[in-house]
Amino acid sequence: MKRKSIITLLLSVLLIAVVLVGGTLAYLVAEGDLVINSFALADVNTEIEEPVDNKDASAKTPYVVNYGASEVYVRARAVVVTRDGSPVPVTEGDMTIRYNTTATFATGEFGPQQNVWWTDTGAYWQPNDDGWYYYTVSLTQNQQTEPLFDGVENISADESALFDIYVYHESVLASAEANGPEAFN
Repeated sequence: MKRKSIITLLLSVLLIAVVLVGGTLAYLVAEGDLVINSFALADVNTEIEEPVDNKDASAKTPYVVNYGASEVYVRARAVVVTRDGSPVPVTEGDMTIRYNTTATFATGEFGPQQNVWWTDTGAYWQPNDDGWYYYTVSLTQNQQTEPLFDGVENISADESALFDIYVYHESVLASAEANGPEAFN
């Protein structure tokens, strides 16, 4: 009798093991509906442009164009760099870069208001404490900013000084939750 109990117990355990293994295998090989997760990458492609026929520093007008399909926010800054071989160093303090900001538009001191072709769209470059100028509106495909600045004047550096003004820019995907400066943080 004892032997029959052991055999019954072993067969019961074997039956439970077969059911569990079979259920697990059925669960693992079961096929459901195919789920497709589609997404598209953002197309952020911006470039700095400047009229090439303009060699006069007092009339430089660099602007940024969005060539990508995605809407973007843009920031830019100008950096004065002394060239190798210059007898004296040059900094931004040695000149006045006429930035096109809300402050310059309000005073009428300088900026695109002097240009007959300029229309006030509410889009300006806004200076920030981090040294960047943030464009106040987002750019859609093939849109361009107003010029970051419209010239350089009052250059007090020695006439023999050699320097360049580099314009750097960055762009990020625009979102409804953030404005220009917030989008970059």
